[in-house]
Amino acid sequence: MQTHPPKNFTPLPKPGRVGIQLALLTFLTLFVFATASFAQVNVSGAVSGIWDDSLYVVVGDISIEQNASLTIMPGVTVKFDGNFWFDVYGLLQAQGLIGEPITIYGDNLWHGIYFHPEASSNSIIENCTIRAAFVGIECERAFLTIRYSWIDARSIGIKCVQSSPVVTYNHLIRVTGYDCKAIHLQADSSPLITNNILIEAASDVGNATGIWIDQSTAVIEDNWIEVVSPNNRAIGIYANRSDKVIIDRNIIRLRSINEMRNIWLIYTIAQITRNDMFLMTTSQIGIIVHVDQGSLAQITNNILYGNGISTGDRTDAGGTIDTELSGYNNYYQHAANHVGEWEGYHDVVADPAFVTHSRNREECDYSLAIRHVDDNPDNVINFLSPCIDHGSPIYNDDFDYGTPSDIGKYPAKYDPSQLKVTASDPVPDSYNVIRSYPNPFNRTTTFSFNLALPGQANVVVFDLSGRQLATLWNGHLGGGVNHLNWSAEGLAAGEYLVRFELPGSTQTHRVLYLP
Repeated sequence: MQTHPPKNFTPLPKPGRVGIQLALLTFLTLFVFATASFAQVNVSGAVSGIWDDSLYVVVGDISIEQNASLTIMPGVTVKFDGNFWFDVYGLLQAQGLIGEPITIYGDNLWHGIYFHPEASSNSIIENCTIRAAFVGIECERAFLTIRYSWIDARSIGIKCVQSSPVVTYNHLIRVTGYDCKAIHLQADSSPLITNNILIEAASDVGNATGIWIDQSTAVIEDNWIEVVSPNNRAIGIYANRSDKVIIDRNIIRLRSINEMRNIWLIYTIAQITRNDMFLMTTSQIGIIVHVDQGSLAQITNNILYGNGISTGDRTDAGGTIDTELSGYNNYYQHAANHVGEWEGYHDVVADPAFVTHSRNREECDYSLAIRHVDDNPDNVINFLSPCIDHGSPIYNDDFDYGTPSDIGKYPAKYDPSQLKVTASDPVPDSYNVIRSYPNPFNRTTTFSFNLALPGQANVVVFDLSGRQLATLWNGHLGGGVNHLNWSAEGLAAGEYLVRFELPGSTQTHRVLYLP
């Protein structure tokens, strides 16, 4: 059946060449505008809701008001375009993913994230990279979780005032600046600080402290603490007028030619057990554990390496060692093993025989060397650490039941592959999913992907204008997990696109280069 238009219908004229061009130009303009709007959002003042665009530029102080919430999605970048504050009075949930962290940074110094007393205890910082802040995260009477993240600040990495956050499994908490502290606790704070891959404080011109504790309590377990201050005081853990400080199974390394203290206690009660503690450059005023005025400490099953005028039991300044529970420590390369009233019990004064000890963290394996016997029973290489089976009987050896405990953090049967000071490359758990680590990155990033089948692959890097910059791979790749490295040195900071033409799929992965 033929249909006819209504009587009042007037057909539109057919578009000519000019009309088509204008329509196309309008479409392209709207597309570019929409793309730009998606790629960058300027924010200031009160913020809330969900941030899921790729880039948010902070152009003034921002705050999450009380009873409001802000969720930052994986892969989002927040750039501070000035010395602005990020105040949290409500709920902040910034949860990135492996390969898709959240990045919060500034080209110049910005103040940092400040959790106020009204902030929700459900706030969380997870898989986030926080860079170039004066104080990375500050908590005032606030409770939150900080985990799996990278914090790189100028004065203090994490500051707690009457706060008890959970600080755990972070890849990096680093501070570089004058008189800097990686973690600063004060006024009745009681955080849990555990399993952090690296807590680092470095200063060229001032003092540097790994963890500073003032009138607080803390559980500090299974961390690597590195402090470098070439010309001034270097302190691993400082505690003043504090109670129930537990320092257990940490590696604490200091480097300086000036005054050094791995652990310094003043009017503090502390339990110091199963740590590996090093003075990397021996100073004549270096003390591994200084039990100072009014302090009481239990010091058991520690390895103390390279002390200057005394090892970890200095009591001449008025401190006290709990002699009933202390002892079974290993001393090596010291000017004096003991200074003060306590002479130690069941101590070992010998080379602890680590598998590898180096100034370079990434080359270290602080598990204890064990006896090796090859196929010929007459060929026995006896390189048994004197710390094996010489620890205190109050501890159980989790790796070899029925024998005395080992001295130090890592027992003889510790798996050295677990000793990492930088996170390992992520292993994809599904086929053809592209992951990159780290992302953002400041020198080199590693792409990881799992191929169901082997085949031809082409991996190319482009800038946002579409200009090809590098070919990472053009050839055959085997099935299973594959890794490709890319160094962006010499390029400008910003986002880059990496196109993966893989067997069975083609996809584009974004990375952010922040030199």
